[in-house]
Amino acid sequence: MLAEALTEAPAGPAQDAGSSKVLAILRSPVTLALSFVYFAIVMSMVVLNYWAPSLIKDAIGGNTGSVALYSAGLYAVGALGMIVLGWLSDRYRQRRGFVAAALLIGALAYGLIASQFTAGYGAYATLVFAAFFTYGAMPVFWSIPASVMSKQQAAVGIAAISALANVAGMVGPAVIGWSKSATGHYSSGIYLLAACMVLAAAVVLLKRRAAHP
Repeated sequence: MLAEALTEAPAGPAQDAGSSKVLAILRSPVTLALSFVYFAIVMSMVVLNYWAPSLIKDAIGGNTGSVALYSAGLYAVGALGMIVLGWLSDRYRQRRGFVAAALLIGALAYGLIASQFTAGYGAYATLVFAAFFTYGAMPVFWSIPASVMSKQQAAVGIAAISALANVAGMVGPAVIGWSKSATGHYSSGIYLLAACMVLAAAVVLLKRRAAHP
Protein backbone atom coordinates (compact mmCIF):
# COMPACT_ATOMS: atom_id res chain seq x y z
CA MET A 1 0.00 0.00 0.00
CA LEU A 2 2.82 2.37 0.85
CA ALA A 3 4.48 1.64 -2.49
CA GLU A 4 1.21 2.32 -4.32
CA ALA A 5 0.71 5.57 -2.44
CA LEU A 6 4.22 6.73 -3.30
CA THR A 7 3.74 5.78 -6.93
CA GLU A 8 0.44 7.57 -7.22
CA ALA A 9 1.57 10.68 -5.33
CA PRO A 10 1.93 13.62 -7.72
CA ALA A 11 5.39 15.03 -8.22
CA GLY A 12 5.71 18.43 -6.61
CA PRO A 13 7.86 21.36 -7.62
CA ALA A 14 10.65 20.23 -5.28
CA GLN A 15 10.79 16.82 -6.94
CA ASP A 16 10.84 18.37 -10.41
CA ALA A 17 13.63 20.72 -9.40
CA GLY A 18 15.62 17.85 -7.90
CA SER A 19 15.20 15.73 -11.03
CA SER A 20 16.32 18.64 -13.20
CA LYS A 21 19.46 19.07 -11.11
CA VAL A 22 20.27 15.36 -11.34
CA LEU A 23 19.84 15.38 -15.13
CA ALA A 24 21.98 18.50 -15.40
CA ILE A 25 24.78 16.78 -13.46
CA LEU A 26 24.52 13.63 -15.58
CA ARG A 27 24.74 15.66 -18.81
CA SER A 28 27.47 18.01 -17.63
CA PRO A 29 30.75 18.01 -19.60
CA VAL A 30 32.70 17.30 -16.41
CA THR A 31 30.71 14.14 -15.65
CA LEU A 32 30.91 12.90 -19.24
CA ALA A 33 34.63 13.66 -19.54
CA LEU A 34 35.51 11.92 -16.28
CA SER A 35 33.28 8.98 -17.21
CA PHE A 36 35.26 8.51 -20.42
CA VAL A 37 38.59 8.73 -18.59
CA TYR A 38 37.50 6.14 -16.05
CA PHE A 39 36.05 4.04 -18.89
CA ALA A 40 39.53 3.85 -20.44
CA ILE A 41 41.12 2.96 -17.09
CA VAL A 42 38.60 0.22 -16.34
CA MET A 43 38.85 -1.20 -19.86
CA SER A 44 42.65 -1.41 -19.64
CA MET A 45 42.41 -3.21 -16.29
CA VAL A 46 39.67 -5.62 -17.33
CA VAL A 47 41.51 -6.57 -20.52
CA LEU A 48 44.44 -7.63 -18.36
CA ASN A 49 42.14 -9.53 -16.01
CA TYR A 50 40.57 -11.52 -18.85
CA TRP A 51 43.29 -11.80 -21.46
CA ALA A 52 46.62 -11.71 -19.61
CA PRO A 53 46.85 -15.53 -19.35
CA SER A 54 46.32 -15.91 -23.10
CA LEU A 55 48.83 -13.16 -23.89
CA ILE A 56 51.38 -14.73 -21.55
CA LYS A 57 50.79 -18.17 -23.06
CA ASP A 58 51.39 -16.79 -26.55
CA ALA A 59 54.51 -14.88 -25.46
CA ILE A 60 56.43 -17.36 -23.34
CA GLY A 61 54.45 -20.59 -23.41
CA GLY A 62 54.52 -22.88 -20.39
CA ASN A 63 51.95 -25.03 -18.66
CA THR A 64 48.81 -23.90 -16.87
CA GLY A 65 50.59 -23.59 -13.53
CA SER A 66 53.40 -21.37 -14.81
CA VAL A 67 50.97 -19.17 -16.73
CA ALA A 68 48.91 -18.75 -13.56
CA LEU A 69 52.01 -17.72 -11.60
CA TYR A 70 53.04 -15.19 -14.24
CA SER A 71 49.47 -13.81 -14.27
CA ALA A 72 49.51 -13.50 -10.48
CA GLY A 73 52.77 -11.58 -10.82
CA LEU A 74 51.03 -9.03 -13.03
CA TYR A 75 48.30 -8.45 -10.47
CA ALA A 76 50.87 -8.09 -7.69
CA VAL A 77 52.67 -5.46 -9.77
CA GLY A 78 49.34 -3.76 -10.41
CA ALA A 79 48.68 -3.57 -6.66
CA LEU A 80 52.16 -2.09 -6.21
CA GLY A 81 51.36 0.48 -8.89
CA MET A 82 48.26 1.57 -6.96
CA ILE A 83 50.33 2.15 -3.84
CA VAL A 84 53.30 3.86 -5.54
CA LEU A 85 51.36 6.17 -7.86
CA GLY A 86 48.90 7.02 -5.11
CA TRP A 87 51.76 7.93 -2.79
CA LEU A 88 53.58 9.96 -5.44
CA SER A 89 50.44 11.89 -6.41
CA ASP A 90 49.88 12.75 -2.74
CA ARG A 91 53.49 13.76 -2.27
CA TYR A 92 53.58 16.07 -5.28
CA ARG A 93 49.88 17.02 -5.15
CA GLN A 94 49.50 16.20 -8.82
CA ARG A 95 46.42 14.21 -9.74
CA ARG A 96 45.68 14.88 -13.39
CA GLY A 97 49.34 14.77 -14.35
CA PHE A 98 49.85 11.33 -12.82
CA VAL A 99 46.63 9.96 -14.33
CA ALA A 100 47.58 11.25 -17.78
CA ALA A 101 51.15 9.93 -17.52
CA ALA A 102 49.94 6.52 -16.34
CA LEU A 103 47.47 6.31 -19.23
CA LEU A 104 50.09 7.33 -21.80
CA ILE A 105 52.72 4.88 -20.53
CA GLY A 106 50.10 2.14 -20.32
CA ALA A 107 49.00 2.92 -23.88
CA LEU A 108 52.61 2.73 -25.06
CA ALA A 109 53.00 -0.66 -23.40
CA TYR A 110 49.81 -1.94 -25.02
CA GLY A 111 50.94 -0.56 -28.36
CA LEU A 112 54.20 -2.50 -28.09
CA ILE A 113 52.27 -5.65 -27.24
CA ALA A 114 49.95 -5.18 -30.22
CA SER A 115 52.83 -4.50 -32.61
CA GLN A 116 54.60 -7.63 -31.40
CA PHE A 117 57.74 -5.49 -31.15
CA THR A 118 58.69 -7.47 -28.06
CA ALA A 119 58.59 -11.23 -27.72
CA GLY A 120 59.17 -13.85 -25.06
CA TYR A 121 60.09 -12.43 -21.69
CA GLY A 122 60.35 -8.98 -23.25
CA ALA A 123 56.63 -9.18 -24.01
CA TYR A 124 55.96 -10.23 -20.43
CA ALA A 125 58.00 -7.28 -19.14
CA THR A 126 55.85 -5.01 -21.31
CA LEU A 127 52.73 -6.50 -19.71
CA VAL A 128 54.29 -5.76 -16.31
CA PHE A 129 54.63 -2.07 -17.27
CA ALA A 130 51.04 -2.04 -18.51
CA ALA A 131 49.79 -3.55 -15.25
CA PHE A 132 51.77 -1.15 -13.05
CA PHE A 133 50.51 2.00 -14.73
CA THR A 134 46.95 1.03 -15.67
CA TYR A 135 46.15 -0.28 -12.19
CA GLY A 136 48.05 2.60 -10.64
CA ALA A 137 45.90 5.16 -12.45
CA MET A 138 42.68 4.08 -10.72
CA PRO A 139 43.18 5.31 -7.11
CA VAL A 140 44.70 8.58 -8.34
CA PHE A 141 41.74 9.14 -10.64
CA TRP A 142 39.22 8.97 -7.80
CA SER A 143 40.77 12.01 -6.15
CA ILE A 144 39.80 14.14 -9.18
CA PRO A 145 35.95 14.15 -9.14
CA ALA A 146 35.71 15.52 -5.60
CA SER A 147 38.15 18.30 -6.51
CA VAL A 148 36.10 19.54 -9.48
CA MET A 149 32.57 18.94 -8.18
CA SER A 150 30.61 20.42 -5.30
CA LYS A 151 29.40 18.08 -2.57
CA GLN A 152 25.93 18.02 -4.09
CA GLN A 153 27.29 17.32 -7.56
CA ALA A 154 29.70 14.67 -6.33
CA ALA A 155 26.91 12.59 -4.78
CA VAL A 156 25.35 12.05 -8.22
CA GLY A 157 28.42 12.56 -10.39
CA ILE A 158 30.61 9.90 -8.78
CA ALA A 159 27.81 7.33 -8.99
CA ALA A 160 27.25 8.22 -12.66
CA ILE A 161 30.97 8.04 -13.48
CA SER A 162 31.25 4.62 -11.88
CA ALA A 163 28.10 3.27 -13.53
CA LEU A 164 28.87 4.57 -17.03
CA ALA A 165 32.53 3.57 -16.96
CA ASN A 166 31.90 0.04 -15.72
CA VAL A 167 30.32 -0.73 -19.08
CA ALA A 168 33.98 -1.13 -20.06
CA GLY A 169 33.91 -4.39 -18.14
CA MET A 170 31.84 -5.80 -21.01
CA VAL A 171 33.25 -3.78 -23.89
CA GLY A 172 36.97 -4.38 -23.34
CA PRO A 173 37.05 -8.19 -23.27
CA ALA A 174 34.48 -8.35 -26.08
CA VAL A 175 36.58 -6.14 -28.38
CA ILE A 176 39.72 -8.21 -27.77
CA GLY A 177 37.77 -11.42 -28.32
CA TRP A 178 36.29 -10.06 -31.55
CA SER A 179 39.76 -9.08 -32.74
CA LYS A 180 41.10 -12.57 -32.05
CA SER A 181 38.15 -14.23 -33.81
CA ALA A 182 38.13 -11.92 -36.82
CA THR A 183 41.85 -11.57 -37.51
CA GLY A 184 43.49 -14.46 -35.67
CA HIS A 185 45.40 -12.20 -33.28
CA TYR A 186 44.78 -9.57 -30.63
CA SER A 187 46.46 -6.58 -32.27
CA SER A 188 43.44 -4.68 -33.60
CA GLY A 189 41.59 -4.78 -30.30
CA ILE A 190 44.67 -3.82 -28.30
CA TYR A 191 45.42 -0.91 -30.63
CA LEU A 192 41.85 0.32 -30.07
CA LEU A 193 42.38 0.06 -26.31
CA ALA A 194 45.64 2.01 -26.56
CA ALA A 195 43.94 4.71 -28.64
CA CYS A 196 41.19 5.09 -26.01
CA MET A 197 43.85 5.47 -23.32
CA VAL A 198 45.68 8.17 -25.27
CA LEU A 199 42.43 10.03 -25.86
CA ALA A 200 41.56 9.75 -22.15
CA ALA A 201 44.97 11.19 -21.24
CA ALA A 202 44.31 14.10 -23.60
CA VAL A 203 40.92 14.72 -21.94
CA VAL A 204 42.58 14.85 -18.52
CA LEU A 205 45.22 17.31 -19.72
CA LEU A 206 42.69 19.48 -21.56
CA LYS A 207 40.52 19.73 -18.47
CA ARG A 208 43.62 20.75 -16.55
CA ARG A 209 44.44 23.51 -19.02
CA ALA A 210 40.85 24.70 -18.92
CA ALA A 211 41.03 24.91 -15.12
CA HIS A 212 44.41 26.65 -15.18
CA PRO A 213 44.63 28.86 -18.29
